Amino acid sequence: MVVGLIGGIGSGKSTIAKALQLRGYAVYDTDSRAKEIIVSDAKIREDIIGLLGEDAYQGNVYQSQVVAQKVFADRSLLAKLNAIIHPAVREDIVRWSKHYEDKICIVECAILYTSGIYRLCDKIIAVDAPENIRLQRAMDRDNTSVSKVRARMRAQEDELRMQQADVVVNNDGKLSINDICEKILQSING
Repeated sequence: MVVGLIGGIGSGKSTIAKALQLRGYAVYDTDSRAKEIIVSDAKIREDIIGLLGEDAYQGNVYQSQVVAQKVFADRSLLAKLNAIIHPAVREDIVRWSKHYEDKICIVECAILYTSGIYRLCDKIIAVDAPENIRLQRAMDRDNTSVSKVRARMRAQEDELRMQQADVVVNNDGKLSINDICEKILQSING
């Protein structure tokens, strides 16, 4: 069973995914894997350079800050970049999930719907938190400004579609991560 775990920046979905992984569940972190694919796949690299220019990479290092400045300022560039990366990540998830066919595996993804990854999921769990909490968490974690976090929030359109999830859990700090994981597991197994 493939379970999509969605949540916007600062919602705590990565913390919850790590907690589920510590409990023995296979977790696919789309952000980390996308970063690996961006560097390791020659065709993806060529397409990104074609779209964003040579400064998207410095040697073999993907320049995420340079790319972020460009794509978060121009939604059409973001859509084109996503059209390059998302299909490769979806294919990677399909290969990965075949190793866990008889088990529950979790796909952590901030943009599950936008990327089309939701189509690979048997169930979708959304992690949410009030905006002020999310803003503070993201600013603290990334040591960044309110405006930069808000720009990333706007880019994560899936927040508007969270209600399409099978279950929405609130991570506002009132429940422990352990309790939230229990709630998620009950909804998956339930």
